[in-house]
Amino acid sequence: MPNTQVTEELFRDAWAKFATGVSVVTTHEIGGSGLHGMTANSVTSVSLDPLLVAAVIGNDRNTLPLIEANQRFGISILNFEQRGVARHYTVPDAIRATLPEPPSEKLGDSLVIAGSLAAMDCKVTQSIVAGDHTIFIAEVEQVKIGMGEPLVFYEGHFESLE
Repeated sequence: MPNTQVTEELFRDAWAKFATGVSVVTTHEIGGSGLHGMTANSVTSVSLDPLLVAAVIGNDRNTLPLIEANQRFGISILNFEQRGVARHYTVPDAIRATLPEPPSEKLGDSLVIAGSLAAMDCKVTQSIVAGDHTIFIAEVEQVKIGMGEPLVFYEGHFESLE
């Protein structure tokens, strides 16, 4: 493998080779009126004692000020049948506003995507600005487990494990 000058494009291409699960990070719109969500693969478990997760959100995303204001978010780990839900939360807001919202349900103090493989209700305990993103560390207050095959993101596409 040749040594290559690192560029943003090369960096993105390298990370496209890392297969990840697909999640939707959700929070309440300001004033609690409805669900706001974004498709994300930058979520991870952090600690078992206490139960902590991290969600990494771009500083230019609409989701960031909502999580900052609410100090709470949900994580929904999607199953393969929910690839339409994943796509829904990747389209521009103007287009998304014309589409029907995917089904959601209450889990603790968060709204999460109904029927997901797993969902978590998370309370922010810390935030760290790192470059052009903010890392939210959150305590998991509730968990729900579902059924199905995982949805995987690889080389810019939603895939199954097969």
